[in-house]
Amino acid sequence: MDTKHYHFLSGLPRTGSTVLASILSQNPSIYVSATSPLVGLMHGAKHMWDTAEHVKAYATEGQIEATLRGMINGFYSLVERPIILDKNRAWANPENQDMLTLALGVPPKIVCTVRPIADILASFMVLIRKNSSTVSFVDQSLIELGEDINDVNRCKLLMSPDGHVFQSWSVLRMGWERYPEHMLFVEYDDLVSAPERELARVYEFLALPPFAHDLQHIQNTVQEDDIAAYHLPGMHAIRPALGKISHDAREVLGDELFAQYQGGEFWKTSERL
Repeated sequence: MDTKHYHFLSGLPRTGSTVLASILSQNPSIYVSATSPLVGLMHGAKHMWDTAEHVKAYATEGQIEATLRGMINGFYSLVERPIILDKNRAWANPENQDMLTLALGVPPKIVCTVRPIADILASFMVLIRKNSSTVSFVDQSLIELGEDINDVNRCKLLMSPDGHVFQSWSVLRMGWERYPEHMLFVEYDDLVSAPERELARVYEFLALPPFAHDLQHIQNTVQEDDIAAYHLPGMHAIRPALGKISHDAREVLGDELFAQYQGGEFWKTSERL
């Protein structure tokens, strides 16, 4: 018998998903993962099921549903907490939401952290400049492409069709257009300025009883190796007390770049839960 309940954390990069995960993990009933490979594992199994000849030759009704659910249960079998939030930006993809519905038997609930595009890009620029002695994944890609390393090209790369920011934005929008009722958007500025209200929204969306969080002693209990993965230290660093790191996107990017990356906040048209 399943004893755990599964929900999901998605959204855009540099929008507070790590700090939200760290806050929620203070609740002894909730476990929030670091960026998880579970979606890739499940997607591989589902793709094999849909395309393999021997599956077509012999398939049992209900088998893929049970297999996908078993993968989720197996992946989290060593976690004792009953409420799981698996974190990956790919969960917002409608195809992956369909896969979750198949596995869970009910539509998924996905909490999505968001922020204006210009603010996201400015946050990346600040972090890259702070770690100027390290060649980030952004600058490494520019070197491989033979492009000059500057903020214009960094932003262009991040917002290219295969770019780190645009891909996340595109997947999130596709998910919202197909299944807006599955998704709760939490704005970064709202989280840091009115955390109690935003946490209450999250708990209501997930149908969980309220919990009193300590917003002055936040710890990241699932550290990610940012140097190995991104060559960019601090990608998932958080501070112990909740608060916005003070930098103005227009000042960081300059007027021209700031103006270029306005718009795209499709979630503003969705009804707040």
